Amino acid sequence: MLNYLIRRIAIALMTLLLVTFVVYALIRHIPGTPLTSDPG
Repeated sequence: MLNYLIRRIAIALMTLLLVTFVVYALIRHIPGTPLTSDPG
């Protein structure tokens, strides 16, 4: 049971890191900034 719990926590941490890096990359590579983009 402990082995299963450790494996699940490790997978959750890797998923969290992956999502963090993907969101960071998407935010850094969108053109312009929130201040210069024109919503209308």
